[in-house]
Parts: sequence; C-alpha cells; structure tokens
Amino acid sequence: MFSKASLLSASLSILTVSALTTLQGRETVVCETVHTGTVRLFSLDQSQAPLPTTGANVSLYYDSEASAFLIEGNAGRETQFEFQQCNSSYTGYTQTSSISYGTLVPVGQEACMAAALGASSGPPYLLLNNQCTFWGGDYDLTLYWAFNHEDMALNFLGVTSTGGTYNDDGYTTYTTVLNAYDGQQAIEVAAYAGEPPAELLRLAFID
Repeated sequence: MFSKASLLSASLSILTVSALTTLQGRETVVCETVHTGTVRLFSLDQSQAPLPTTGANVSLYYDSEASAFLIEGNAGRETQFEFQQCNSSYTGYTQTSSISYGTLVPVGQEACMAAALGASSGPPYLLLNNQCTFWGGDYDLTLYWAFNHEDMALNFLGVTSTGGTYNDDGYTTYTTVLNAYDGQQAIEVAAYAGEPPAELLRLAFID
C-alpha cells in the first residue's frame, strides 16, 4: 500500500469558515470568501479522459471521522466549497479582478483542501482536507489555489509567484489527474519539473 495512507491521519484546523477569516501561524493572513458553490471535475479531452459533459461529481471520501481526500463520484460525502481569497506575503500573488488566489474550503468544515506535497510516495499527490494554517513557509504552498472568476476554473498552484518550489523539489507545474487509491478514483495533482503534458482534467465551480 502506498505510504500516502500515513498522510490521512486526523488533522486539526484553526479555520472558522466565515466571510472574513484571519489565519494565524508565523504569518497572519486575512482570507475573504469570494465564491461559494458546487465543484465538478471536467474533461478537457474526451478522447483521453472521458467524463460527463456536465462534469463529474466531486466528493470527500473519509477514511476516518476527521480525515478525507477528494474523489470523483458520489462514494464520499457531497459538499459545497468556498473559495477564500487570501493575501499571503510568502506566496506573493497579487489579487486581480479576474483571478483570486487563496484556499479551497469545504463548507462547514474546519479544513482546507491541501495537496500532500513531499509525500514519500512521490507525485501524484492526494488532495486532503488538511490544517488551514499559514506559516510563512513551504507548507503554505500546499494550500494555495487560483480561482478564475470568468470560467470558474480552479487550479492548484504549488509554487510561489516567483517560482519558488516546495522544499526546493523543482516541481514548478501541477495538473489535475485521476488516480486509483483506496478503492476510489482520487482527484490528485501531478507535478512536473519541466514542460507539462497537455492538461486533461480541470476542477471548476458550476454555480
């Protein structure tokens, strides 16, 4: 069994979901909810990654009471998500009118969707409901997403605005993939040090 399983221990969070949240750690980050809705997984190439044209359902699959990972399908708990725009000086992104940078938060849960970067099993990495704390260091990169207000797309970033990588691992680009894990089709992020292959899947809000 992949050593990813060791990452699915219960995680505690200091986040309280609200319109305006201050996340404490080594860095104080203010987060503001800019969108709430249903997230689905879409295929960008039906010949290679066939999915319903209206998008595949996304849910949180719990291996314990408090620990879950993101999957395609309805086997987990369906939930809505908030996108919270967060101004992190460590990650260094500048918010714009069309793109917000911050965290993807399951509504009603004290957690953020975080990639298990640095897992000993290597990429692709699970997307976990994990501790939502900004430390002003590499852990912040596991939490940081981009939300495009125009096409509603969600993209995991995993790097700073200047190209800094997690623990200097050299992975500069991440794409969404499906991977069999624990009997489910886990939604994960693949990591690339160079030019990535064509993007086949994308998470996006539908409302």
